[in-house]
Amino acid sequence: MIIDTFLSANTTKGFVSLYGDFLKGKKQYIIKGGPGTGKSTLMKNIGAYAENEGEDVEYVRCSSDPDSLDGVWLKKHNVAVCDGTAPHVLEPENVGCLGGIINITDCWDEKALTEATEEILLIKDKTAKAYRSAYGYLEAAGKILDTTFADATEKEERRIRGTAEDFCGTFLKKKKKNCEPIFERRFLSTFSYKGATAFYETCETLADKIYTIPYACGAANLAIAQIAEEAKNKLYPVTVFADPLLPQTVMGAVFPTEKLAVLALSPTFEAAETKEFAPFRGSTLTDITDGAADGACGILFEQTTDKLKNAKAHHDALERIFIKNMDFEKVGRITASLMTRIFSE
Repeated sequence: MIIDTFLSANTTKGFVSLYGDFLKGKKQYIIKGGPGTGKSTLMKNIGAYAENEGEDVEYVRCSSDPDSLDGVWLKKHNVAVCDGTAPHVLEPENVGCLGGIINITDCWDEKALTEATEEILLIKDKTAKAYRSAYGYLEAAGKILDTTFADATEKEERRIRGTAEDFCGTFLKKKKKNCEPIFERRFLSTFSYKGATAFYETCETLADKIYTIPYACGAANLAIAQIAEEAKNKLYPVTVFADPLLPQTVMGAVFPTEKLAVLALSPTFEAAETKEFAPFRGSTLTDITDGAADGACGILFEQTTDKLKNAKAHHDALERIFIKNMDFEKVGRITASLMTRIFSE
């Protein structure tokens, strides 16, 4: 089973990371290196090898550039390999016995990079400014969304509770026996340089039945949170997906043992027309919309995308400096050594 998720996201509340909970209990290999030094390629190679061996692989995508990887999770080996550089600075919890640091900084020409210091710092400053602007637009949208969310949840309080009860009564009736409680958090979507980006294919991989609830300005998220909590109490394994629009809430949940998922699709992160998700007919939520708020947020999100595109262009320029000063043969040897450690155990 191959899936794509995010463990961090660019949200209306800034950069939000879920790495802390994700890494607990796993053997952790944390990669240290600069942009363009081969971190993502290293993880893609590890994931590709595991795929060829028929293993389950979770690819953790970069929140700003979903074509790039921030991590790979190999369930069979209980191993997580992650990029430990900013903005999600990570350190392995138990160096030596449960993983360690993979240091790619040994593979670059430090003298050449030192000579390019002025150019590097200038590009990093431009990148930081672009991100600050992007987060400014997201924050402005968040203030609007918080208001419409508060209004909607007040109006829909009874329907939220009724929808959650009806869903659980229909699909999650019985309490699981002899089942290890698993409750995981991920992002299924983010704001990237490509705009509002979501991996609904992950739900299609994990679930045979996917139901949707009217977003109702985020009120549906509270129903999904109640559904997930009830499932957790009944010992169903649950993965919830935080909402980049309202990151304190969840916009979806998957129940893997039941091959079941429920999503609240906002206008911003609407699924492609090819996705045939079934509306949950037990939902009594009113499909509330606020055209003025949606229009204002749409403009702010367009500005966000433009700024993230600028940040990506600056980041690409920084990568080019590092790429020409890297010994990728040495990176390849480090990759081969790490793969031997992981797959020979």
